[in-house]
Amino acid sequence: MTDQDQNGSHMKDLVANLIQYKWSNLLKHDYIEVFITPILKV
Repeated sequence: MTDQDQNGSHMKDLVANLIQYKWSNLLKHDYIEVFITPILKV
């Protein structure tokens, strides 16, 4: 899980690339999903 800011988005991409490089078979079986939380201003 990463922060919901620009840096967190960048970190998410780096982790996804690492998983694709090291454990690409996890991506074939849909073990990994992205959960995007909404940002609300009150």
